[in-house]
Amino acid sequence: MRFRIFGSTGLNVSELGVGTWAMSGLDWGDTSKDAGVDAIREMLDHGVNLIDTAPSYGFGASERLVGEAMKGLPRDKALIQTKCGISWPGGVKSKAGSKKDSSRGALMRDIEESLKRLQMDYVDILLIHWPDPLTPFEEVADTLKELKKQGKIRYSGASNFSLEQCQALYDQGVLDVVQYGYSMVDRRAETQLTWCADHGVATESYGTLGAGILGGKYRKLQTFGETESRGRFYQFFKDPQFSQVMQLLNVMDQVSAETERPLNQIALNWNLSKPFLTTALCGVRNPEQADGDCRAATWCLTEEQLEKLNGAIREYLKF
Repeated sequence: MRFRIFGSTGLNVSELGVGTWAMSGLDWGDTSKDAGVDAIREMLDHGVNLIDTAPSYGFGASERLVGEAMKGLPRDKALIQTKCGISWPGGVKSKAGSKKDSSRGALMRDIEESLKRLQMDYVDILLIHWPDPLTPFEEVADTLKELKKQGKIRYSGASNFSLEQCQALYDQGVLDVVQYGYSMVDRRAETQLTWCADHGVATESYGTLGAGILGGKYRKLQTFGETESRGRFYQFFKDPQFSQVMQLLNVMDQVSAETERPLNQIALNWNLSKPFLTTALCGVRNPEQADGDCRAATWCLTEEQLEKLNGAIREYLKF
């Protein structure tokens, strides 16, 4: 496993991190708890040292799974990253749904509940999951600073924030890490990622394999259930975007034949080639996926292969 400096934190972080959304079962179909624990440990065995989770992943199931995976291991074996700022006022099964709430009271409650599920005294990184338009940034920043003083968190940051929102947290001195959806089929956050990298903020990508579409698993248009994330969260599983992605996959197939590497490693390699990305999260569900993804950090695409892929993205992807 290769490592990089994690922004201005001075930490060494693995180029790949464990993403645990899919392990939670929610929105991704049935999954095995044991397989999830084994997948995390497989990643750790490969040298991965960043585990990302969130309360909203399975309404706490993902955090509990991470806690189980870390049992019996040294606490400094991995950087544990979770999120905050989303609540369910009517309960998790209420039709009222979720609410973005980054108020002091909400963040204080969120971290205590997360630590209990994780069975830990602190987390290394706490991210505001989605921006809350009603809470002033000064209140958010003051709360994050207080949590650092209390020893509940070491570093803080944001996920899915606009550039202006990132700048506001940066100016308040609490933007250590950012996380965005970023992949060959989702490049919307390049401006934010580039700005953050230039300002010493550690950067992470999620959805790095495009929810599996870049691994070649989905070659035919499918209809997903209303609650499944592939149909709800990722528009490229629908036409006309889907057909455009299939053209990109044809070029990826050519690069796969040249390198004798599977498509998932090519997609991960493409992300790792970006100078503005510190680490790429892999949403693994079992040890086999973990092993395959980790092998992406043992080799690099050539400049010619990268240009071939970038040319296909420019030519085929119109979204």
